[in-house]
Amino acid sequence: MDKLTREVLIELVDHIKVHENGNLSVKFKVADQLRRAMEYIEITTQSEAV
Repeated sequence: MDKLTREVLIELVDHIKVHENGNLSVKFKVADQLRRAMEYIEITTQSEAV
């Protein structure tokens, strides 16, 4: 994927909050799965390095 389309955004993002100071908060639909996948990758790559 070389760009973020509206269709992809709708599939991945639950909601986006724009705060008064201009900062954004993004709530992903698959945040738990993404976090678990990242943890797995980190553990796997650390154990392979040893």
